[in-house]
Amino acid sequence: MIRTRSNAARQAKRLLMPFVGLFAGLVLVSACQVIEPGDPALPNGFLDAGIPDVELGVYMYAGPGYEITIPVTVLVDGVEVIDEVTGTRVIAATHTDLESIGARVDFSGAATAERVLQVFEQQAATSGTTLPWLYRDGLSIAVVEGDSPWAVQMQEAFTSNATVNFQDAYPDTWEVMRLLPEDPPAPAVAAGFVRNVSDLIEGILTKQDISAPGLNSALDLVRVEHVAFAAYANDLDSLPTNITDLDLQQANMGVIAVAKAGYPGPIINVMLNTFASRAGLEDITIGGEEARYRNLDNKAHLILKNFGGVLYFALSPTREGAEQLMQSVIDSAS
Repeated sequence: MIRTRSNAARQAKRLLMPFVGLFAGLVLVSACQVIEPGDPALPNGFLDAGIPDVELGVYMYAGPGYEITIPVTVLVDGVEVIDEVTGTRVIAATHTDLESIGARVDFSGAATAERVLQVFEQQAATSGTTLPWLYRDGLSIAVVEGDSPWAVQMQEAFTSNATVNFQDAYPDTWEVMRLLPEDPPAPAVAAGFVRNVSDLIEGILTKQDISAPGLNSALDLVRVEHVAFAAYANDLDSLPTNITDLDLQQANMGVIAVAKAGYPGPIINVMLNTFASRAGLEDITIGGEEARYRNLDNKAHLILKNFGGVLYFALSPTREGAEQLMQSVIDSAS
């Protein structure tokens, strides 16, 4: 009987050892690739500005720390005659339906803001068009499109200048943002977040006229809820015509986005092959590290890399730019 149990134990050991080894290997890989929150490079004034005291699905802050050209179409589409205007920062936000949008532009002076508002009103009177809700406060102009309850709340937030501290209002999202690199290849000029990702990512890409079949289901697969991002550029001269567009080529910007998956690192390492397959990603190597790559309709180049349960996405108008962005992530993790 003793021999029988011994033989059975040895047989069970032979059967189990490959699986034990695989699991141990995954745990070791994950342990070696843990990335800790730090002090990310963020655009000038990002944390000090506060965010509107309204429940947000998407938020973006653009402010390089110097005056840049701001197209007035950021506020109102269809403006035909107006001189170039300069400003210092822009915020844009939307709810989960992506239909109601609020934005505020800080111009270089109150006189500039007043002139822009007058042009809007004159053109609307001439053409007979209806303007969205507009509000000027000193050197700032705020606009809200839509008539939903959320749009009304955003109007009230702009009117009363009701803001909240980002770290306090969205602590989970802030922890994700702290995973962005501290030393990117170019200064951070914009940053923000997307919450309830599975409900929003497909709509966001559709608005950019980018086809990425499988990406939404892939994010669902690994249970991503919050994505934080930052855009980087050297000598940014002007913002894209529509601040909600992913117009990386026009602005010559690159973007790094980061997300925490809803599973532990060892499981993500196993699931990543399925994720990559659904998102149409191919295997590449950057700085000796494995990563995944996809060309998005020749409008942007996407690179994905995970560190355990943390997923990084680098977007750039060129593949070389995307690789440089991802290399900065790899360097931060080393």
